[in-house]
Amino acid sequence: MADDDADAREALALALHPEYEVMSAADGLEALAVVSSRSPDIILLDLMMPKLDGFQVLARLGADPVTAGIPVLVISGRRDDAGKVQGLRLGAVDYLEKPFSAPELRARLERTARILRDQSTLRELARTDPLTGLPNLRAFREHLEAESRRANRYRTELTCIAVDLDGLKAINDERGHAAGDAAIIAMAEALRRELRETDFVARFGGDEFVMLLPHTGAAAGRGFAERVCGRLAQTVFQVAGQHVALGASFGVACQEPGDHQDGEALLRAADQALYRAKELGRGRVEVAPRTDTPAHGH
Repeated sequence: MADDDADAREALALALHPEYEVMSAADGLEALAVVSSRSPDIILLDLMMPKLDGFQVLARLGADPVTAGIPVLVISGRRDDAGKVQGLRLGAVDYLEKPFSAPELRARLERTARILRDQSTLRELARTDPLTGLPNLRAFREHLEAESRRANRYRTELTCIAVDLDGLKAINDERGHAAGDAAIIAMAEALRRELRETDFVARFGGDEFVMLLPHTGAAAGRGFAERVCGRLAQTVFQVAGQHVALGASFGVACQEPGDHQDGEALLRAADQALYRAKELGRGRVEVAPRTDTPAHGH
């Protein structure tokens, strides 16, 4: 909440207590500092403030990708349409004129929170594979680039493992696509069980999955893949009373400190190692050779 009137700040805090935790700022610059350090869910913003007015704060919030998505509810004593229009054009989600009642403020905030929840649900659905419940390719690529940049910045290892379910076509042909879907779901659950809290697994598409293991080198990544490969070879699931065996091939690639790889180069290396594993007989693990050559994405 940003307002240069101390009495107004106190009245707002009392009106919203105890349902909301309220952080206060007395001017525009202080408001930006609070947003940067505390990342609030919703911002209540007065327009007429010293140092930076509400319009300037809105513009700066919208220009920063980190804060552009935080909803701003403008609260102002201005009653002219020009101020309201300018505030909404700069990204405010709502405009509340002073004086207002506490019930009206709560209703506006509840409406904004409900919209936020709906948007969050839609974003999550757009990043989730509907069959397995795992993150999808879009989510994986976002995560890959973030982890690759982090590994390069802090000079840590990052391993990528591409996994392909062996024999899916035969399962589909012999037992039907319902059995094929069940095999993909069983594979997803088997991979999910093996990961640490910091690891990431996604369905890459079709019968292919991909994993990211931060702070993990090539040797440890190979050991992990071999362990999972062995466990999958012993995994059997049932479809319509029939037992179906699982198996998979693995390609391992590692981004090591000094490699200067990007995420796409790491993924390509893992995919090429996976291709070799399938060429050499499936149900095995292959590791990409290390390269010190800077790579470029597509």
